[in-house]
Amino acid sequence: TVRSIRGVEIGTLYNQNNGDMTGLQTSGFLNLTKGSVVGFQNSGITNISGDVKGLQNAGISNHAKTLVGLQVSGIANTAKEVKGGQISGFFNMATTLKGLQIGLVNYADSVEKGGGIGLLNLYKKGGYREIEVSFADYQNIGLSLKTGTKSIYSIVTLGYNFTPETLLISGFGIGTLRELRQNWFLKPELIVYNYNEDDFKFRAVSNSTHLKIGIMRSVNNLGFTLMPSIYYANISKNLEGSLTEISRIKPFSQTKNGRFGFGLSLGIAFLK
Repeated sequence: TVRSIRGVEIGTLYNQNNGDMTGLQTSGFLNLTKGSVVGFQNSGITNISGDVKGLQNAGISNHAKTLVGLQVSGIANTAKEVKGGQISGFFNMATTLKGLQIGLVNYADSVEKGGGIGLLNLYKKGGYREIEVSFADYQNIGLSLKTGTKSIYSIVTLGYNFTPETLLISGFGIGTLRELRQNWFLKPELIVYNYNEDDFKFRAVSNSTHLKIGIMRSVNNLGFTLMPSIYYANISKNLEGSLTEISRIKPFSQTKNGRFGFGLSLGIAFLK
């Protein structure tokens, strides 16, 4: 245990500073700095600090009062104010977010700038949430949850194809919402769809990646969308079977390893 350090601090199990740390701090288990950190903290388990300017990297979790920089962990990152980024394998939390969170679940009381990429982004102030029912040639009926901010939101979707083949569909993507004029929005989205046969045996899968440039008209808490798209599917030229029939619209180009085509989707979204 030391008061403050400027330079390099290496601990086999843990480091503890009652003051500030400037430089590099690394340990196999825990770094604890009660004051501020300017530089790099690296630990096998956890970093706990006051104000951080720089990078925190931990096998399990990082914790800071304020962060200007980046937190990277295997499980969780927490900070009161984030100006920069949080990347974790599971959970990120901030009181005020000005930057980007990447994890399975992202949370903030207030988002002033940026947003999150994950299965679920929970933002109280400045957040965006949408539940959309869509109808398309490549996903005859789909249900999508979109969470994040208008600047960047994540998309989780489940769907089903009745024709030309019966297929189960799951997908994940990102999107952004840009206001064109009152109640009219530009809605670019990038989504990867996975197609499986509907016998639940999951023997094989095909994928298609859609770049959508959509238009949405909002009416009160409803949004009506028209989403033309261009896609690439990993369906090779000599592959035959139900997983090759993902759309009734014929592709415009077929290569040895995949195909390019157009798609069209109509949607009704419940906005919040």
